[in-house]
Amino acid sequence: MNNDWFYKLKFNRSMKKLLLSFFVLVATISIATGQNANDWFITVWKTSGTAIKFPAYQVNNGYYTLKCVQLADDGTEIAATMHTYTPNTDGYEIPVGLPAGKKYRVYAYGDGLKQISFNNQWQNRDDLILVEQWGTTKWKSLMYAFHYCKNLDVTATDKPDLSGLTSLYGAFYYCTGLVNANGSIAQWETQTVTDMQYMFYGDTLFNHSLAAYKITANNYYMQSIAGQSGISCENFSATLDSWKTQAVALDRKNLYVGEFPKHKS
Repeated sequence: MNNDWFYKLKFNRSMKKLLLSFFVLVATISIATGQNANDWFITVWKTSGTAIKFPAYQVNNGYYTLKCVQLADDGTEIAATMHTYTPNTDGYEIPVGLPAGKKYRVYAYGDGLKQISFNNQWQNRDDLILVEQWGTTKWKSLMYAFHYCKNLDVTATDKPDLSGLTSLYGAFYYCTGLVNANGSIAQWETQTVTDMQYMFYGDTLFNHSLAAYKITANNYYMQSIAGQSGISCENFSATLDSWKTQAVALDRKNLYVGEFPKHKS
């Protein structure tokens, strides 16, 4: 009996060590391939058809990974519906089937993911309802990224890596559902951006000060950055008070101040 107990104890300890080594290996592989939880660009869609046309443009023929999973009514993922894809074309279509009206969470990550734009890949722009996480993608361009995505809101608490891009032209153009309640967009690091024209144009629910944006002499192209938006007089004033201390001339030419909405006092 004593020997049996000893060998069982030794076996259990060996199994624990083996399992621990296995989980460490899995974690290491996950980190090495860049697919840990914080890496993914995560969006939520409510479908109107049988497919989700993901509006990414492949860069230098690079590849990236898409994962798509259906959400239950309470927002939890239905694990059995998870599918993984390796897109080989711009505007890759994820087949989701019928019925329409279901919600899906889409994860995207990889070296080939550098640019998204609904300007040409417009077919599903009304279906996009949330950006939940920006991840670690180093974006090359977000020009017209969410062009006319009228049902979109951004709940992400992290910030996109903008260090590799210069244009945010029309990034949220006429995103009339954009509220961004946590104000994370107003904290973006814009030092390298040279063109922010029409970035929030027509976003009637968006009301945040952009005072935290770093505006340098290179950030000259800001025409109508928030024209016809919901930015209040107070937040607009706070924005200008901050920007006027930075190295750019603010005038009607580069802001089109007259296009900002007039709010009652």
